[in-house]
Amino acid sequence: MATPTCPFCWRSSAVTFFWFSHSRSSWGSSSRKRLGSGRTELARAIFGVDPLRGGVIRLEGDPIRVASPRAAIDQGIYLIPEDRKACGLLLDVSIAENISLPDLSSYLRFFLVNTVQETENARGQRERLKIRAPDVGTTVGSLSGGNQQKVVLAREMSRDLR
Repeated sequence: MATPTCPFCWRSSAVTFFWFSHSRSSWGSSSRKRLGSGRTELARAIFGVDPLRGGVIRLEGDPIRVASPRAAIDQGIYLIPEDRKACGLLLDVSIAENISLPDLSSYLRFFLVNTVQETENARGQRERLKIRAPDVGTTVGSLSGGNQQKVVLAREMSRDLR
């Protein structure tokens, strides 16, 4: 497993995950002075949520164009939301369900979720990221904040990457 190269990104062989602790309260309208470092705005532009105002996005050295979040995902770029409780997790469902949710179609068998495959994948991610929970059936809302963040990261890492 790759190690973090900076406090804001984790690099796998084919994809970089960004996560931020930057507060949205520093966002302002264009007529007001912006506070903060702009990390959130940069991540949103890289992911295609906001328009890129300048510069070039490179993936593995090659320039790419990201017009939308769907285009970013298709190119192996994922955004870890800074507000995990509001945007990143379903607190009332299990770890396994949170991890499988964005890629649910890969767990479907005859329009039913293959819970065996879903649980196996979640167990693997739990071991890999050392998520502290009795089992993957534990509701995410009962986990500590750090373990909730690990579930968000596990969800993105379990997707079918290129």
